[in-house]
Amino acid sequence: MFINPVIVGTSEKQCSYEEGCLSIPKMYADVVRPEAVTVQYQDGNGRRKTMEATGLLARVIQHEYDHLERVLFIDRLSETERDALVAKFTQQQERKNSAKKKSGCVHNECFLPEPLSAPFPPLRAIAKSISACRCADRAARPCRTR
Repeated sequence: MFINPVIVGTSEKQCSYEEGCLSIPKMYADVVRPEAVTVQYQDGNGRRKTMEATGLLARVIQHEYDHLERVLFIDRLSETERDALVAKFTQQQERKNSAKKKSGCVHNECFLPEPLSAPFPPLRAIAKSISACRCADRAARPCRTR
């Protein structure tokens, strides 16, 4: 557990590795990051600690730290790569939502903006246009068809 982490150092050597994120489901891209990091944090008992991490652990620390800074892995891509991934994600969501609407859902509240990506640019702008039926999550009140 890392409480109040701060990355205080990174290696000059960079490496590329495929990343994905639950904030943007089923989307993956190669992201270049420093190969090693030094992070300071507090443990569960409030003690100040310092850790040096390399490889996959360093990548995970950087990825999760980015979330604290309101940065997604797509923000580390070139503009062209990011735009292509956002377009692919948008098309995927539109196909999913079209299929759900064709199912005849009558719950107005089932078609709400996707909450996962809304706070993060550049997805903030498209999040309002992306909707998803929540009926599958409603065991107590399943979706009725028209």
